[in-house]
Amino acid sequence: MIDKQAIKECEALIKSLNIQFDKALPIFQDKLWNIAEKYNTTGTELLKEYLEQESKK
Repeated sequence: MIDKQAIKECEALIKSLNIQFDKALPIFQDKLWNIAEKYNTTGTELLKEYLEQESKK
């Protein structure tokens, strides 16, 4: 299970990237992986957990 704070940071990151997708993707990946590292997980797992939670809203 991913720490809820990591999910909140992921959500804030997504909301802060208000630029074109092709320009945002490298920034998003780098920052997402940094957040994941902080919580001893992977960027892939963090994104997966975030998307699963979003799909339940």
